[in-house]
This record gives sequence, C-alpha cells and structure tokens, in this order.
Amino acid sequence: MSDLHPADAFEILRFLSAFRARLSTAQEGLARRRQADREKAWLGEALALISERADASAAVLEQARALPELQASVQEMAAEDQARWVEALERLLAGITFHAGSRSPLIEALFPHQKWGSLRRASREEADKYAAEIDRRARSGYATRMLGQEEYAFAQPVLEQIAQAHARWAAHFAPSQVAESELPKVREALAEAAEAADVAIREAKLLAEAALLRWDGAFEEAGLQAKPRKRAPKEQPKAESKPAAEPSAEPEAKPETKAEPKNGARPPAKRAKKAEKKGAKPARRAPPAEA
Repeated sequence: MSDLHPADAFEILRFLSAFRARLSTAQEGLARRRQADREKAWLGEALALISERADASAAVLEQARALPELQASVQEMAAEDQARWVEALERLLAGITFHAGSRSPLIEALFPHQKWGSLRRASREEADKYAAEIDRRARSGYATRMLGQEEYAFAQPVLEQIAQAHARWAAHFAPSQVAESELPKVREALAEAAEAADVAIREAKLLAEAALLRWDGAFEEAGLQAKPRKRAPKEQPKAESKPAAEPSAEPEAKPETKAEPKNGARPPAKRAKKAEKKGAKPARRAPPAEA
C-alpha cells in the first residue's frame, strides 16, 4: 500500500495535462531548428511518454473526484475550467472584432454582455444561464446567416471550443457514479497511477532536457522544470511531554531584623538616653508665638 497522500497523487495526475501542453510548445519551437533530428526524436519520445500516461490515467482521475478529501482540488479544477470557457468566449469576440470591427452587429447579437471578469467569478447558476443564452443566440436566424459567410469561417471551430470548455466545466458538478464502498479501491488505484505517472514525468524531463541542452535556457523557458504541487496537509509536530517539575520547598521565614545605621551612627533614642546619664539638659524649645 502506497503512503502517497490522495491529494498529492491527484496533483501528479493533473500535472500530466499541463506538462504535455508545455512539451508540445517546446516541440513546436524545436521543429524550427535545423540539424536537430536527434533532439527532435528525444523530445517526441518525451511527449509520447507523457501522452500515453495521461490517457491511461484519465479514468482514474475522473473517479478520484468522488473522494471527500479531494473536494478542494476538484473545486479548483472547476474554477480553472470556468476560466478556460471564458477565454474561449473572448477568442470569439476578438475574432469577430478583427474581421468585422468592434461595431459589428454580430457582437450585440451573440453576447448578452462582455463582463469577463465577473463571468469568471460567477456562480454555477449564473454561468449556466449565460452559456444557455449564448447557445440560443448563436442558433438564431441572423447569427446563423452571418456565421455562414466566408469572412466568419473562423467562428465555427471557436464555437465548438466554447461548447467543449463549458461541458468540461459542467462535468465537475455531475453526481458521482462511484459508490461509497468503492472509495478504498479508488484511493489504491489513484496511488498506483500517480506512482507510474511520477516515473514517466521524470523520464520525460530527462529526455526533454537532453533535447534542449544545446540551446541555453530553452528548457527553463519552456517551463519544463516545473513540478506537481504539494497539497497534502502538513502534520502538526507532536508536543514533547516533559515531566512535571517537583514543587520546591518554601524557604523558612526569617525573623525580621532592624536595619543597623551606617557608619556606626546610633539611633536618636539611644543618643537621648546616653545624654540623660551624663546629666546633659534636654534642649529647650522656643515658646509658641503669641497670637
């Protein structure tokens, strides 16, 4: 039984998708370089390795969403997919603006509003309402005629990306098909898949680093040095129990002693008694002044 925490295992499998995208970007950059056939083969092997592992882990990643200890990670994934859906909407708006201008009637016909920041933070109900409205407007007669023109040929693939991104986001809220009795098996499968993915990630990094070694900084610029996040809760250090201190015996109270005058000086009372013995007269006091 693996001691890998489910939260960390989940993050390793999530990392496969992001790492594959970075490898693809690096491969595109390397394809423009000459006399790098061997390096291109290494980077292609790294990408194939990660793609194979990501595809093999997809079902486990989907089932793992049912684990109670992963709900924070699942909510984070939902927020990321919601942002990707909004980005696809922004791409559609940018394409229309580029081809037809910012005052194109098609923009007003398609988009209820363009408050992308608030749409990224919108609740599930608000986002679903916006998505349904976009879909209804895109199916209208006017939008269908406009989008069918040659100058808007770019729009149909973007509309498909918008629908796919929204479907991925909505899938996070679908009821789980995993029974509670199956959760221990899901945890075990998650740990096994994560361990295999961790090996694949390290192998792919070595291949990618070797492929990009000739070009100083290329490996780091592609972000291939990144690692999966650590999400497992940290264990609190146990407080060391110290033996109780023995109660110390209270010191015995010492009898109070009168302070002796400094430099051998005697107190006034003793000086007065000594003066009486010698016959000295007491000092006369002045009579009180008459009123």
